[in-house]
Amino acid sequence: MISPARSAMVIVDMQNFFLNPAFVDHPAGLVAIQPTIDAVHSFRAAGVKIIWCQWGLSDYDLLTMPPALKFGFASSPDDPNSSFGSEMGVFNGTDFGRKLMRGEFNAQQYGPLFDLAMEGMAAGTDLYFPKNRLSGLWGAQTPMGQYLQDNLITTLFISGVNADQCVFGTFIDAFYKARHKFHASDATATSSPSSAFDMVLFNAKLDGFIQWSSRRVVKSIESTIDRYAFFRELDHLVVVPGHGVWLGNEAREAYEEDAWALEHHQTGEGARFRIETFIAHVRRGVGITNDDPKSLLVFSGGSTRHQTAVSESTSYFSLALALSFIQPTSPLPRGSSLNTYQRTATEDYALDSFQNLLFSIARFRTVTGHYPERITVVGYGMKEARFSELHRVAVRWPSDRWTYIGVDIEDDVIREEATKGELANGYLPYEQDLYGCHGILLAKRRNRNVHRKAHPYHVSAPEIAPLLEWCPSTESRLKFAPDLDAGSRNSTERNLEGLYDGRLPWSAL
Repeated sequence: MISPARSAMVIVDMQNFFLNPAFVDHPAGLVAIQPTIDAVHSFRAAGVKIIWCQWGLSDYDLLTMPPALKFGFASSPDDPNSSFGSEMGVFNGTDFGRKLMRGEFNAQQYGPLFDLAMEGMAAGTDLYFPKNRLSGLWGAQTPMGQYLQDNLITTLFISGVNADQCVFGTFIDAFYKARHKFHASDATATSSPSSAFDMVLFNAKLDGFIQWSSRRVVKSIESTIDRYAFFRELDHLVVVPGHGVWLGNEAREAYEEDAWALEHHQTGEGARFRIETFIAHVRRGVGITNDDPKSLLVFSGGSTRHQTAVSESTSYFSLALALSFIQPTSPLPRGSSLNTYQRTATEDYALDSFQNLLFSIARFRTVTGHYPERITVVGYGMKEARFSELHRVAVRWPSDRWTYIGVDIEDDVIREEATKGELANGYLPYEQDLYGCHGILLAKRRNRNVHRKAHPYHVSAPEIAPLLEWCPSTESRLKFAPDLDAGSRNSTERNLEGLYDGRLPWSAL
């Protein structure tokens, strides 16, 4: 249990020097401002102290500053006098003053955070502690460290910029000094490459705890979901994307074309083979879930047909029940307290294959209260490249925790035609528009959303809300290394423009 009286939120370096757009470009840092504000209000209401720990040097500090640190903060490597204490100049009509010196404009909290801090200090809820190294707890003792010791504060919620430098330095020193630490991830940012933030999350998970400070599910929604403790044990997401809507009720109708709502290109001579493949996908997904008691099966697909409001995913679940692939009263598998029926869910909003993956991850979060550690997708073999090389990369899911199982159409002629269509209408468009939010891919989503539905995942999976909204201003393009030709694509040798570089709950896997 966390005691508010023995806890503090430590906000590191949210200063003009690091955030003010007049001087520096730090978009991720600006995104972290609102979560910081929200967290401050929440912690204040709970009686938790707010500590603003940031650069604030004195002239004496300049005399004892290590040369390497001076060099790192020099505006020019050829001018050692451009480091700490140097005059920064005027930006957008404001004199920024001497670099990171206490009391100067550049060393103040940025924008709305300055007013927030002043308000808190006037009310006695907030404290300010200047620091003169990357860490606010370095060495034998610092002003902040002395305060924590004198007031018996043992639990710290640490946030700010930059995540891999001053924030992590403070975090790891708190670890060495035996304090309980929470890394407030959505209120933390860095201007370094995303791999640096991933390193911080990985180590924070080892040396402390990761806390999403402000993105929480809405209480009125969360209170209606009764998650047994058994659901917390699930860690494997099994996704079966939908390709049609089954309108039947009995097993004998499963293979009848008239019982399916299909797109025009799926009908006719090859319909029987396609339907057989849909059913094979369902059977395989259920089989994987039967074999792994820690898995959750998610049928994914929205209400994409004019002739019915039934979703692809709900129809697949009904099909699995009609064919007795899944039975509500099936026995519990060894090592599990939930049978396969209880470990099956529908994801009713996806409008394309990218959303099949992303929305299924969000659905896993809704059902279990956390995110998966492994993902298996069961679909067409011809779509493996699209899912594994493009969609997986777009959500930055680790390849060593990913499996794709391909089950293709048995008829050679129809399979060959479908494979050509997959390249032209699937892989290549996503190669040019990784998140499907431009041009023809966006138009497909609109055309398929015939019942004008909107997904709920910003609320039910709030930790990935920025990823749900991610759409590069220009179309993200997939580039291959110069020595690779179109027939030897290797996902480990690619360069992506527009790839989402924010924080993700699975970054530390």
